[in-house]
Amino acid sequence: MKPIANRCRDVLRVSWLACAALGLGCARPPGPEAVFGEAQPHALEDPAMRDLLSTVDWNADPCQSFYAFACGGLQPSDRGNSTEDVMYARLDDALWDFIKAPASDPPHDPATTALRTWLEACRDDDARTAAGVAALEPLRASIDAVVDPPSFMAAVGTLGAHGVGSVLGLTDYPHPDGAWAPYVYGPFEPVASSEVNEADPAFAAAVDRIGSALRVLDPTEDTADRARAVLRFEAQLVAAAHEGDVGVEVRERAEHPAWAPYAAGLGHALPQRTRVHDGGYLDAVPRIAAAASPEVLRDYLRWRLLVGLGLDLPLAMQFDGPFEAGTATRCASEVGRWFAPQLSAAQGPLGLGEQERQRAHAMFERIRDARFAELDGTGLDPELAVAMRSILGGLQPRFGWIDHPWGELPTPSPSDHLANVLSMRAFEVRRSLAPDYHAGNGHGWDEDQLTAAAWNDPFDHTLNFGLGILQPPLFDGSRPAWIDMATIGWVMGHEMYHSLGPSHLGANLEHQGLNAAAAAPLVELTQCLDRTYAAHGVALPYPLDDDGLHLEETISDLAGRRLALGLYRESLPSPPPSAAGLSADALFFIGSARLFCMVPNPDDPRTSVAHHRIDAALATMPEFADAFACEPEDPMRIEHDCAPW
Repeated sequence: MKPIANRCRDVLRVSWLACAALGLGCARPPGPEAVFGEAQPHALEDPAMRDLLSTVDWNADPCQSFYAFACGGLQPSDRGNSTEDVMYARLDDALWDFIKAPASDPPHDPATTALRTWLEACRDDDARTAAGVAALEPLRASIDAVVDPPSFMAAVGTLGAHGVGSVLGLTDYPHPDGAWAPYVYGPFEPVASSEVNEADPAFAAAVDRIGSALRVLDPTEDTADRARAVLRFEAQLVAAAHEGDVGVEVRERAEHPAWAPYAAGLGHALPQRTRVHDGGYLDAVPRIAAAASPEVLRDYLRWRLLVGLGLDLPLAMQFDGPFEAGTATRCASEVGRWFAPQLSAAQGPLGLGEQERQRAHAMFERIRDARFAELDGTGLDPELAVAMRSILGGLQPRFGWIDHPWGELPTPSPSDHLANVLSMRAFEVRRSLAPDYHAGNGHGWDEDQLTAAAWNDPFDHTLNFGLGILQPPLFDGSRPAWIDMATIGWVMGHEMYHSLGPSHLGANLEHQGLNAAAAAPLVELTQCLDRTYAAHGVALPYPLDDDGLHLEETISDLAGRRLALGLYRESLPSPPPSAAGLSADALFFIGSARLFCMVPNPDDPRTSVAHHRIDAALATMPEFADAFACEPEDPMRIEHDCAPW
């Protein structure tokens, strides 16, 4: 490995193509810049610059693995092992500060009191550790009352009213008219195959796991034979679902013989828009239940009750072994998932003030305008170019969205975490079934606003950046805008590109009145890039797909970075920033790696994904090779001649 200080700046002789149509091409690199002036970083006085370089391993060679260079300096700590952990910890700190705030700040309203009580019980060791069986008594009573198929389906409904899926699951899904509506399906998260092979070690492991769960509620009896019966019963449900899926249909719920007792157990009037994924599955459930003994039906629901509650169970009841790590962060995540609107109303926008919101919107529109510009003069079929512009123009960004809360929160217990979990789950079910369920932005309340993630929603053509990802070190409205363009601007470009990527483009073109076959050139490009990566022995983070769709994330990573890089350069002050001998372009690539930085751990599959999400995309960018003076034989310099549209 050549030391950084001794790297020479050779004139790059790379293949370059005008790939503007896809945002993937290899634009001719700009004039030479000084890259490394010294081997070690000098003292950095600017806190923002110091933070930007805080994860760099100066002993690693960026041209061998940029992941090792940009992220290798990250150290494990009590704040976590990754950038995402750090962001979650920061959110949790904000939640904890919210709990400890005086009752008058923010105002002491019922929702604020409920949230504080819930969080305190969630984070209190005694409240989480106590067995809490009393809270389960109503659900256990409904299970104990099962004697035949109707009472079985009634118990299924009772569990469903508390957010516990068993024979049926309840979720939200787009109605044919495009709006969201309750959606009933089954079986819920099956853990067994439709073919039972009791000689398979996996079957024995499942018997042990189910037996351990049953013993939580019935510690005095042997459970091995009962666990086997549960697996055989569930296998029949899975087989019925597979058979029914051959002809999936949506029927009026009144036509299902199992529906009336289920709806009675659910205890709520279901909206007329409720959909049922049928395909014959529900018709088969009463027949399968009638052939099983009442004890098997009861044991199956006991098992599904504990599995459905999962990590929300008190530590003493977690049959897979106590989940002792990350309790505080889990509490923060759950509050964000269930009660983000209430939290936002009580606490404010959680650090996303008006300045940050305006910056995020401005960044997004600049990136969209740059994408429009890439489509001009590229030789695309004019009709196709118009359709692509229409797709891009129809995308609606959402940044740390806040909406008005729905309903009155239940009064939580200060000392029984499990009771709180069940009441909050029941609140969530009531909310999803309510006629006025929809948020003011047209989306369901159950969207997770505090997670450190961004996503492209193909149903609603929205690009979503929740409060969780709009946090340092990726986003900070108080620092220079060019840093934000490096750290999160490319994420916006990435999500924007998905609408024109191989997974979504065909359907989006059809919405524009074009044949999906018009997307074929992109598939050809992905296949070309796939061959390029294979020829260089580059492992990709996701499974192979015949059409090259496994490259969706890698291509979007590459396209997003190229869009953001141009805008980043436009954002730089004069003279451009530099530090530790690094050029401005080098700082961009370091910033763009922050999202995936984590302490390497061979036992954690995320390490491999993070590694390849950084290295695979950047290795095909001549701008990267130019910034770090990578030579032709270096792994981080991959030349290609993949033709654009």
